[in-house]
Amino acid sequence: MLMPIRKGIAAHWSTKQVGALPTNCFNLFMGKNRLFHIMGYLHFSNNKSPQASIDRAWKIRPVLDVLQRTFARGYQTHPVISFDEATLPSRSCFNPMRQFNKDKPHKWGTKVFIAACAKTAYCSRFV
Repeated sequence: MLMPIRKGIAAHWSTKQVGALPTNCFNLFMGKNRLFHIMGYLHFSNNKSPQASIDRAWKIRPVLDVLQRTFARGYQTHPVISFDEATLPSRSCFNPMRQFNKDKPHKWGTKVFIAACAKTAYCSRFV
């Protein structure tokens, strides 16, 4: 195990030897307090954007757009397309689009509508 899984970000600065990396190697690049200071102010979206009041997924919209383009390029769908709803499992209580559905295997999740190939069930587009 080259990079061991730790309980939190701060655990990567511990002096206990776990895995192949030497202990305290993150401290060679950046101090723990400096990283937390940068993480506190790092922000990728404008909260005052007019799109924020319309689109609930506006903070991750660039990521969703890249996924849509990748799915469209990755597979040529058959002529028969199935439209269905699906639930993306989510345990986060901070997800504003999270819904509860008692009939699903994952009770909490984000409800999406997908266009999938009826023959192979490949998801070509989701909304």
